[in-house]
Amino acid sequence: MTTHNTFRVLTAVSVMVALTAAVQAGSVGVNFGSNRSGALLAATDTAGVVAQQNWNNAPNASGSIGDAKDGLGGLTGMGVTWTTNESWDLGGSPVTGDGKLMKGWVATHSDSSASTIALSSIPYAQYDLYLYVSHDRASEDTRFNETSVPAITNFVTVEDVTSTTVGANPFVFNEITTSGATGNYTKFTGLTQTSLSLEFYSQDDGNHRGPLSGLQIVDATPVIPEPMTMLAVGLGVAGLGRYVRRRRRG
Repeated sequence: MTTHNTFRVLTAVSVMVALTAAVQAGSVGVNFGSNRSGALLAATDTAGVVAQQNWNNAPNASGSIGDAKDGLGGLTGMGVTWTTNESWDLGGSPVTGDGKLMKGWVATHSDSSASTIALSSIPYAQYDLYLYVSHDRASEDTRFNETSVPAITNFVTVEDVTSTTVGANPFVFNEITTSGATGNYTKFTGLTQTSLSLEFYSQDDGNHRGPLSGLQIVDATPVIPEPMTMLAVGLGVAGLGRYVRRRRRG
């Protein structure tokens, strides 16, 4: 086998493996507060820590989406229903999809009465959940609960987004990795529930708010290659082995 042919075999194997991973991967994003000025995401806008297009805009303080789109624009059958106290936004002029996502939000006013987000028919067998938080007052915090997911129960986020940062290019995402820390998103990994009943609260009553700007469900299902892909990999490895042996003999 020539060097040229070896390159072609390896290229074909790489492409087949990449295509298999791409078919398995997917994400669904929901943009809360999208009715607010500058917070609406167009289908072609790219946003999120896991960058995707075709975000589902969720306007107003309460509402529902019956069949959410994934990042490729395909319908997933996932339902989204939200009931909150307000829809609002911070100042600034976003120039990126990330900035638009983080400009608007829905919020709860109470530390005892929850706002809710219900997700049904989640389309992935295993997935990661991203929760994005922002507000027009610095250091507002949100306490999340989901009784079927212990990692989420009583998890507190403290947001750090301002009218200046929301207009930055690029927008900078800062992960909240421990309860009570400051940032603008948090991530819960390896979830398998087909539905989620997410509750969120303000840490304090009165003038304080518990905001939520968006959420993202990202497929984390382990990739199992199709038989033809495995065959292609096997043939490529076998061909490479023959080439190496010939080179050694030569």
